[in-house]
Amino acid sequence: MTGKTLLLNCVLLFAASVVFSEDVIMEVKPNPVRKGYQFVVSLYIDHDKTTEISVTPPKIPEDFKLVRGPVVRSYYVALDNGKTRKKTKVQYTFLSLKTGRFILGSYHIKAAGKEYDTEPVLIGVGIYKNKRFYIPYEVSWREADTSYYVGQAVPLTGQVVNLPEILIFEKVEVSSPTSGIFTRIDDPGPITKEQTGNEILYTVPVAGYIYTPSREGTVKIPGIKISAEGITSSSRTLTLKVKGIPSGIRSTGAIGKFTRRFFLEEKSSEGSGGINLHIVIEGNGNLNYLEIPPPEGDGMTISGGKDEQDYHGTINGFEGKREKVFTLLFSEPGEKEIIIPPFPFLDPVAGDITTLESERISVSVAASESGEKADPFDSFIPEDTAASHLPVKSGRYMDPASYLWLLPGPLVFIIFFVKTRKRFLLISLTLLVLTSSFLGAGTENKGSRLFLEGNYGKALDLYVTELKEFPDSPSLFYNAALCYNRLGMIDKAVYAANTARMYNPFKEEYSSFIHAIEMSSGIEYSLQLEKSVYPDIFLFLMTIAVNGAAFSGVIYLVRKRNFFLILAVLLSVISIIAAGFLVRSSYQWKQHYGVVTHQSEEVKKIPHEHSDPGFEIKEGELVRVIGSSGDYEFIENGIGLKGWLKKDSLLLLGGDLDPLEVLATAK
Repeated sequence: MTGKTLLLNCVLLFAASVVFSEDVIMEVKPNPVRKGYQFVVSLYIDHDKTTEISVTPPKIPEDFKLVRGPVVRSYYVALDNGKTRKKTKVQYTFLSLKTGRFILGSYHIKAAGKEYDTEPVLIGVGIYKNKRFYIPYEVSWREADTSYYVGQAVPLTGQVVNLPEILIFEKVEVSSPTSGIFTRIDDPGPITKEQTGNEILYTVPVAGYIYTPSREGTVKIPGIKISAEGITSSSRTLTLKVKGIPSGIRSTGAIGKFTRRFFLEEKSSEGSGGINLHIVIEGNGNLNYLEIPPPEGDGMTISGGKDEQDYHGTINGFEGKREKVFTLLFSEPGEKEIIIPPFPFLDPVAGDITTLESERISVSVAASESGEKADPFDSFIPEDTAASHLPVKSGRYMDPASYLWLLPGPLVFIIFFVKTRKRFLLISLTLLVLTSSFLGAGTENKGSRLFLEGNYGKALDLYVTELKEFPDSPSLFYNAALCYNRLGMIDKAVYAANTARMYNPFKEEYSSFIHAIEMSSGIEYSLQLEKSVYPDIFLFLMTIAVNGAAFSGVIYLVRKRNFFLILAVLLSVISIIAAGFLVRSSYQWKQHYGVVTHQSEEVKKIPHEHSDPGFEIKEGELVRVIGSSGDYEFIENGIGLKGWLKKDSLLLLGGDLDPLEVLATAK
């Protein structure tokens, strides 16, 4: 191709574009526009006969309201030779209803046998704030659906859409929903872009979460708030509908796609030594929620189940594996068969339930040297309670008089500050020491010897007697739970053990004992108590900190040393923090729970004796008490199933209830 030909082609292409641009010109004024104000879309068409022109508008964004149009009229353009040329103008007037960036699509025009399409236009709608005009970011939640199941891992992505350029967001905030588990994930997903005409808009994911609902009904996910370049915007609240767990997967609660494998650490075992059976569930879904059913077998007892987790959150749910290690004990030697129960799971996309069928594995159990049968509770022995009582009296935080101990230190400081006399220093020290009267004293545990001798009834009597003097001792409740368990009172054992765990939530032995009872009794859906420190601890800490801060302030006034000023400020901060935890802990302790007292109890759908049954719960199962009606309590179990249960079928726990009195009055 010669240079002249190339130059001629370039000129012709330029001329064609000029002709096209002059035939139809589109104009949007003003752009950007202020929210609540009008803007006008004008089409200038190089044709003089208005009757021969037809315009097909694009789909208008729902956040624009057509106020007027199309208005078609003629207008004249002055030419260079002094003459005028008649053309046609078509106008549409819109009202902007919402802030953001919107694509106004192509207008299709027919004139004098020719057809034209305008280029899409990006229209910005903003607001004025602090004398500054800006367009807020369009923040939204991106979810796959709006209807889910209890226990399902629901991926949620907070995103900003319709960005003309990619931004780095400085701050992301979102509150957790009132129920369920809300987990942030590291990778919220890829940035995507959409090109319409000459316009390119980006969708930027700013934060990813996985929400696991714990109860059915309507759930509100709070809006997500983001900030960048001095602009803060929030999304709307997301509403999800949560359905109950399908009956076909009630044994596992598994929702997703999973595979299963299992293995034994040893192929043979002594009768009292036990073996470890590993059941591994791998895949993508609600690995944080699903349950792995325990194995079954004649003459076999499960003494514990260690749960090992190795998964991470993705935009598609939790991916990885859950591994449950069951310690199996056999009462008799010989060839034994272990049954791996079926594992059903729901595919939320296809809506189908898939069941990994039951499998069997054989193991050779050798006779133990001692010939004794294995006992899953041999490792649990009473604690020494000589110095284990809490340094507070149970329920002080509910007594207004207890808060009077906050006054001595500040009062002495005020008096000393006003009088400026050093003799008040001795008074303030005396009053500070008096606040230590909160501290209690322990007593020697006298029941351990009787328990180890197998005299469980007398040991229990001693522990109950001690509890009357020290009603807040977790060790005494734990020791009583051991006795109840040996006496075959499963419900009272679970109740006492959970009471111990409430008073000392960080003692893993209490949780292990509760788990051992659940495994040996076949309790699958028991509720797990949240860890919460008893409120009196924070009241005691706040009392010491307030009076200590006042005492340090008095010393500072006398000695003028900055150390005591810093100490006073530090103790004041500690007192404020303790007050916050006191309020939070008090709220948690107001919640009520219940332990089922009968071996097998039907939960009703409505609080009536002749109501249809909803589901069954077992003796020793811990449930949350939500409300009551007549002779029934409205309860929720560990997998979110809810219904009505008779009050006399529960040992109530929590709130202002006296656990010792509940145990004494129980049948």
